[in-house]
Amino acid sequence: MATPSISSTDNSPIELVFTVNAPGASPFLYFSDTENRYVGVVAEFFETMAQDGVINIKYVDAIRARSEQLVYDGRADVFLSSPAWLAHPEQVLTTDPLSSSRTFLYSAEPFDKDFTIDSLDEESICTRRGYVYPGLSQFLSKPDRRVDSASQKTGMSMVLKGRCDFVAMNFFNALSLVNSPDFCDTMIYQSPKPTHVVPNSFILSREHIDILPTINTYLQRFHSSGQADASFAKHSLNTTGTCRTTLSQK
Repeated sequence: MATPSISSTDNSPIELVFTVNAPGASPFLYFSDTENRYVGVVAEFFETMAQDGVINIKYVDAIRARSEQLVYDGRADVFLSSPAWLAHPEQVLTTDPLSSSRTFLYSAEPFDKDFTIDSLDEESICTRRGYVYPGLSQFLSKPDRRVDSASQKTGMSMVLKGRCDFVAMNFFNALSLVNSPDFCDTMIYQSPKPTHVVPNSFILSREHIDILPTINTYLQRFHSSGQADASFAKHSLNTTGTCRTTLSQK
């Protein structure tokens, strides 16, 4: 396959600023103390473009809400998210998906085998402040159902302390948490089905419309070559590892 190209006045790589929801999360993008840089599926994808002299990425720390605003304002170029989570998706460009994002409910108690979102009544759900939850929007619009927290870790802690009944969280974030020292020996239960599944894509500033087809071509190659699967396997935390079995999907 010929290497895709994009126009540049001096044929040098295009420099893009990528905002990271610091400190990142495996397998997508997280900081490696041993390598002193960000690593993960996202980093490996953009390394393929850098090797071909197409794009160079500079990673800067931010939070998700700020990442979105920085791209709207033209002060950053790209971040990883889903159009379903954005305040103004019409103001940005969206690539083909890098992956899908599955959000589940997590609890300190087992779920009924026939549990569904429609089963929810007066329970409360810990959520991340400023985050959008498409599959739970109707339920969370009711009074006292949404309990915001500053981080995924805080939300999980609140569930274990009984301050809310569930925490809504992306599967990979939950996997990372239960393998951390704070929750390593604590049994945490996952809902039988996700509350919603949305595509994870690169969100670009609209000024980079010329780059969009090239990134999509590289994404197609990343998946068709098997490199994406290998990268996800490499950077996904093992649910056993040094921890006891802590995340039950029953």
